[in-house]
Parts: sequence; C-alpha cells; structure tokens
Amino acid sequence: MEGNAGKRVVVIGAVIVGASLAYHLAGKCANVILVEAEGIASGVTGSSFAWINISHSGPDPIAQLRSAATQDYRRLQTELPGLKVRWTGSLSYSASLDRVLQASGNQPSATLVSRLQILGLEPNLKNPPQHALYEAEEGALDAVEATHALIAGAQNHSAKVLTHTRVLGFSTQNAKVTGVETVTGIIDADIVVLAAGTGITKLTEKLKMPLPIGASAAILIRYKTQPNLVNTIISSPQMEVRQSTDGTLLAAEDYLGDSLENQPVEIALRTARRTQANSCRWHPHHRLSTRHRRSVRLRNASWRHSGGDCGPSCQRGNSRQQGILCP
Repeated sequence: MEGNAGKRVVVIGAVIVGASLAYHLAGKCANVILVEAEGIASGVTGSSFAWINISHSGPDPIAQLRSAATQDYRRLQTELPGLKVRWTGSLSYSASLDRVLQASGNQPSATLVSRLQILGLEPNLKNPPQHALYEAEEGALDAVEATHALIAGAQNHSAKVLTHTRVLGFSTQNAKVTGVETVTGIIDADIVVLAAGTGITKLTEKLKMPLPIGASAAILIRYKTQPNLVNTIISSPQMEVRQSTDGTLLAAEDYLGDSLENQPVEIALRTARRTQANSCRWHPHHRLSTRHRRSVRLRNASWRHSGGDCGPSCQRGNSRQQGILCP
C-alpha cells in the first residue's frame, strides 16, 4: 500500500475485507471512498463463524500469511477500541489418535493435550477425547462489529462511506479504469478495489473481464444457551462450535441441499442433538426439540467462496476475494 498517498481510491464492498482495505489505505493518506450497494456488513460478513485461525489440516502453503494475519488482528485491537477479539484458543480432535498426530505435523504451533488437560479447558465436555490439539493463539470475533470498527477508523482518517449506492459500471479511458459509475453519479478514481464477494463477477462483466468465483453454501446456527458452556473454539467430527460474549452458541454446518430434512432449522435441531449427545452438557431447559424451534435463532444459508485462493479470512461462512483495477 506504499505510494498511495493522495491517490483517489474507490473500494466497492463494505464487508470486513473492504472495511479493512478502506481503513489501511486511508491510514496511508489515500483519498478513500467506500461504496456499498446495501448496508454495512451485509451478506456473508453478517453470517460468519469468524474463526481467526493459524491451523490447517493439511500442508499449508500460506501458513506464514495466516500467522501474519493473526498478528495484524492483535495490532488492530490496539488501534481500534471497537474491535474486540476473544483469544480463547481452539481445540481440534478426530476420531483416532493417528489422525490427531497427523494433523499435528501440519500445525507446529499447536500443543498435543491429554484428556485431563482437555477437561481443564472445556469442563462441560461429556465425552472428551483421549487427545486433542490445542492452538492457544487462535480466537474469534463478531465480524459485523469488527467491520463497523474498521469503517469508523477509516472515517477518522477522512474516508467517505456511501451505503445503498449501487455500482452501474465503470468509466474507462485508453483501456484504463478512471472512475466508478453509481446510481448517484460518477466517482473519479485512480484505483478501484473490488471487495464485493461473489458480486465481483457481475462487476468485472461490466468491463468484459470474466472472473469466475464459485460459491458453496454453509449454514451458521445460533442457539440460546446458558453462559460459559464453551470456553474455546471446538472443532471435531461431531461439531464446530464457539460461544460469543453474549452467551450465544454458534455452530457452523455444511449446506446439504434444498430437501425438507436439510432446511436450516432441521439442520440446527440435528446439530443441537448431536452436540448434546456427544459433547456439551446443555442444561435441560435449553435442550432443543421440534417443539422448541422458536429457541433456535439462525441465519439461512450463508455463502463462502470455493473459487480461487483463500487466505486467513476464509473461515467457514466468511470468505472474501478482492480484485484491483488500476490505471
């Protein structure tokens, strides 16, 4: 981002990636305008599991990038009072010790912990495994809250934010992008950054520049539970859960299709029963059954990208890619 001082930069997409770009570019003295067709943190960002992790189940060519991104979140906490990360650490385990040990070879920073140590970290686990991998440096955040904090920081650096402003096209001159055409007029630009998720495809089509970005569905489920049920981020064959600061239990599940048995509420109920049976001691008052569906708060299928390379922000239900159009 060096050398951008004084340049007119338009960032399209007020999601967490677009907000971060706006904040950091504005901090480098670029003249930033953030444009969003809907509201701030709409779309995928609003339904993100938001796990900040450095672990990976297989060989990881971007391990250094993951680690650097984690350190950047720690830096952002010192710069932005509204950005809060819960550095709870994560517990990951599989059905067999061999798989756990295999995964540990790809996670050099993780610690192999025993069943007794697991219970020390997660005393509410019903059936803790014999071994798990504990990654102390991992955490999670509220992606919507973080997006607003980043945008507030960008505005403190004189960035402008235009919400509910749809992009119609681009101005070009000599095969170079010179501006963004919106419903309210043309915004002149030296650099245009696309951070609109799967919406990038439609934007690049306006320039006759196809950019295939696939999407696969995921479901984020929110449960009302008693507080202090889960202390870390738990990832296992049975569940992927964490608890937010307000006590809400969040679970991430794959989207299995449009059949009745795979609708979000049905998946939420199955996940709750599986979590109760295999792992967490839920208070009976909070046990979920068909007649208790109103106690399940969830979002519909949220979209994560399957096309292209994904970096540390590509957590379940929350991945973004960005393109840069420079003259």
